[in-house]
Amino acid sequence: MLKKQKEEDLYSLRNIAKKRLYPGELGGFLWASLFMSGVMTLVLTFGVYATVYSHVPFWTSIANWALCNFFLQFLFALFFSKGKNAFRFQKTLLLLVIFYSIKLPFDYYTGYYFFTEGTQHSTLFKNTSITLAIGGIIFLILFTIRGFVKMRKGDFKENGPGLYNFRESKFFFSLPVIFGVTLFVGTIIKLLSRLDTDLSKTIQLTLFLLALAILHYALVLAIPEIILVAYCKFRFKSFIIAPRKPPLQETPREVILRKRKPIERKASKTAKSDNLKENNRNCNSFITLQ
Repeated sequence: MLKKQKEEDLYSLRNIAKKRLYPGELGGFLWASLFMSGVMTLVLTFGVYATVYSHVPFWTSIANWALCNFFLQFLFALFFSKGKNAFRFQKTLLLLVIFYSIKLPFDYYTGYYFFTEGTQHSTLFKNTSITLAIGGIIFLILFTIRGFVKMRKGDFKENGPGLYNFRESKFFFSLPVIFGVTLFVGTIIKLLSRLDTDLSKTIQLTLFLLALAILHYALVLAIPEIILVAYCKFRFKSFIIAPRKPPLQETPREVILRKRKPIERKASKTAKSDNLKENNRNCNSFITLQ
């Protein structure tokens, strides 16, 4: 069904490719995600190798993989910092943006899972974080399918409703909110029924998980749009964006006058020379007649 789509049916997506997902600015996202992932990678690696968990093969493998991925992402960010590379390999760049957008919250879920080890409510926190992570994957798949359905309907035409039509899709967009709130309310009720002396750490872990859930589900709403643009880049040549031309700068009046003066002097000298030659010719003609 999507093969019947024409480029004019994707007007709003093409504008997104030129503005929000402009290749020359996507390198900044790689650096931002690198920084955010790097913080958790550093903390996780230190936490693993500085504790008894350095003897646990599972966690040492996770820490080593996180370090390798960090350096690989650093190379990608460095490579795409150059504008020429960002435009030349913009399809690859967009795929990397999708991958690291999906991966970012899971870096924090992994760290969160590690830091709940040994806590009194370890099982409850782990189960809640795993449920949130799985829920995020399910909602991402649903929102992506919804995006392709809207593409087939022609919602991305000029003046079309687009992807984020909250008025017509209130229930659909409220599903992740309902899911997250219900899950957190259930977790808090269980925590209150098991109050202990380690209340401060319990509150810290709960607030951290809440912030992580907000980040994850915000990305879940944003990633489908990037996937749709990536699909269009592989299918339509018009979605391959060229670098913007630098704006024309107005030349100050003083600079224009300075440039005009030498030209005027040269023109006046040329005119005087021509007049002198003309006078000489007239004199020669008069002498000849005499």
